[in-house]
Amino acid sequence: MSKRNAYPEILRCIFCIMIVIHHAGLLGESGAKLLPSAGVIADAFFMMSGYFACRHILNHKDDIEEPFRYSLKYTLSKIRKVLPYTTFGILIVYFLDFIHLKSYSLNSLADMACNMAVELLLLPMTGIMKTDLINYRNAPLWYLSAMMIALPFVMFLAIRLKKTFSLCLVFVLPILNQLYMIKTFGGALPWMDNLGLFCSGVPRGFSSLCMGFGVCYLATLFQDKQSLHGKNARIMLTILEILLLISIVVFARIGVHGFGELGVIYLIWLMLIITFSGLSYTTEIRIKNISAISMLTLPVYCIHWGIYRYVATYLGFLPLAVGIILTIVLCIVTAYILIKVWGYIVGSGLYKKRQAG
Repeated sequence: MSKRNAYPEILRCIFCIMIVIHHAGLLGESGAKLLPSAGVIADAFFMMSGYFACRHILNHKDDIEEPFRYSLKYTLSKIRKVLPYTTFGILIVYFLDFIHLKSYSLNSLADMACNMAVELLLLPMTGIMKTDLINYRNAPLWYLSAMMIALPFVMFLAIRLKKTFSLCLVFVLPILNQLYMIKTFGGALPWMDNLGLFCSGVPRGFSSLCMGFGVCYLATLFQDKQSLHGKNARIMLTILEILLLISIVVFARIGVHGFGELGVIYLIWLMLIITFSGLSYTTEIRIKNISAISMLTLPVYCIHWGIYRYVATYLGFLPLAVGIILTIVLCIVTAYILIKVWGYIVGSGLYKKRQAG
């Protein structure tokens, strides 16, 4: 049995499935009502990434000589690991669109080629092309694009500003940005043509990454509170943690807007503080091979949009629930194959042979 706490990995799997169902609803005619507000789960992924980045900084703070270079190198190392999966996810969508083009004009092919290049390089959030997210074939990858832009700056500020960062940017800037979005655009998570992708996605990613650093700071602080280590306190925290997860799923199901979105974001934040503090009994959950299972979540996220488009295109006669289940199964199988193939290339197979040559 694994000694590793399995609960954060279980959360990853739950969140990933919620995102797949949410996006299947966006692509389907009637499915948008399944989990209409599950888009907020992207902020959970940002927070978890922020937590792990913060913990990495705390564990290696004595080794950091050039903060921005260190932050950029850390970010690129994370992005590089997912490029095989994002590339596959993008190519299968463009292939589907290519074979269904009504006319193969030079303009349409050039437009498709330019958009594909921008997506392959994870650049949609830079704002260098059209602002409408619909112009991109693998829209969910906005998350990774925003991460690539926002994460190195958040890490750099955390390293250089230290206490000022933890007190100001972590706990003040996110709420100010979210309130501004609500006041100006009617929601904490806006997607608007006149706003632009850069202004829509990057501030959102920056805010949620900062909140993830806050998760790390507070989780570490609570670990040192002896009063929270008692049996009764742990039981209460466990109950609260589970209730928060249930609330997040319920709100994603019923649909929330404006301050409701903001409330869900902070429910996620509070839940992750409890989860990563290790004070609740969920930290006792152990599952064999959980690391191998959780490795599938990011590849599944990267390819699910394309897989579901194929299912919807060629198996659209199936009931929506069957289509979603089939999509999840196909994503898991495809992700597993991609992991094995890529592991062979960069591990003991083709990559090493090329190096030897």
